[in-house]
Amino acid sequence: MSNISLGTGSCSTLAALLRHELNGSTIFFLHILEWPDDHFTTEILHLAVKKQAFYISGEEPIVPVDDNILAQLTSPNFSIGSPNLITRDGLQLFIEALARGNQKVKRGVISTNFRLREIPLPKPSSIRTFIQREGYEIRIASVEK
Repeated sequence: MSNISLGTGSCSTLAALLRHELNGSTIFFLHILEWPDDHFTTEILHLAVKKQAFYISGEEPIVPVDDNILAQLTSPNFSIGSPNLITRDGLQLFIEALARGNQKVKRGVISTNFRLREIPLPKPSSIRTFIQREGYEIRIASVEK
């Protein structure tokens, strides 16, 4: 879904699509415009982060990704742009969950609103992390064994 206006759509319609019709799909939320706040809720993100791939970016997402949504992310391929509401603690917990094997990732990118070099991130052997964009972006890749 990119550069669309869904002012006449509803949250329940999109939620039903995500639950049933788009099962296993790749979900892109890029520059979604003119959607009433009550039509795009955290429920939509909670469903989307469980798909095969999940991508969200835009200057001001209608519902920004936060620590709770990040903790529920099971998409093996994902990209989360900024601005978002992910905190240092939330990112650390997510990386720790990856290290424990609670969550799996093939390739992931998270842009942050804070410098990653300023926080101690776990360095598990099961994944590789790369800090880019002057310390505001982390790339995550699984290590094949």
